[in-house]
Amino acid sequence: MTGQLVEKSLSIDDVFVFLMMSTYLAVPPACRRRVLLIGVVGAIALRTVMVRVGGWLIPRLDWILYVFGAFLAPTGIKMWRAAGKEPDLANNPALRLLRRLIPVATHLDGERSTAGENGRRMATTLPIVLALVSATDVIVAVESIPVIFAITPNPFIVLRRTSWPPSA
Repeated sequence: MTGQLVEKSLSIDDVFVFLMMSTYLAVPPACRRRVLLIGVVGAIALRTVMVRVGGWLIPRLDWILYVFGAFLAPTGIKMWRAAGKEPDLANNPALRLLRRLIPVATHLDGERSTAGENGRRMATTLPIVLALVSATDVIVAVESIPVIFAITPNPFIVLRRTSWPPSA
């Protein structure tokens, strides 16, 4: 039960990040559900992969928990520094990189991932939000490995407690 509570509290970050990014990128509420569903499915798959890798690595390389834990320190410091400040998504490095690599349309075409603009197909903001949510999922999955394996070393229990649907 402790593992499930810890995992649920860590995954709440994804919801806030998703809402913040979809609001900033002006994704209509009707389209948010689709992006959120794809993001949740991706998060479950990624979490399963990370738990399996962690479950395989940790018994063989007990020092690997320190590596995962070292990843938590800079993330925690960054969050502490950002506490109380309004997030500056315009200067987000991941968002800037995506916009530089992928031409983004200025309008949506329903729930489609691409739209025609100036005679060519361009990505809408939907795949951009999905990519950013996926990047957040990667960070949360890497952060959760040392936390959940510190609670229990059994990967079966970890997967059972962190997968959907939650057990009764």
